[in-house]
Amino acid sequence: MDIDEVFPSKYLRGSDLAGHAVTVTIDHVVLEQFYDQEIKGEVKKPVLYFEGKQKGLILGKSLAFAIAEVLHSKNTDDWKAKEIVLYTEKRLVYGQ
Repeated sequence: MDIDEVFPSKYLRGSDLAGHAVTVTIDHVVLEQFYDQEIKGEVKKPVLYFEGKQKGLILGKSLAFAIAEVLHSKNTDDWKAKEIVLYTEKRLVYGQ
């Protein structure tokens, strides 16, 4: 059983890239509402959408600033029509 099929997501996950680097063109960034289990309430987070793609990429602080550095702008309005390369990398999570 494939857990990606059991738990589908409308947002992009590392497993969606299947280990490949993918060049995408930014379409827009919007704030979307999410439930935060730590604060047990709603929070807004930026979600990055790409031309010709259905899934958006939820931007945490680190990823947002990394993209801003690559694109030389902290204003997401300036990101439209810019190309970036998405790739996965392993990270330690909760000491695992």
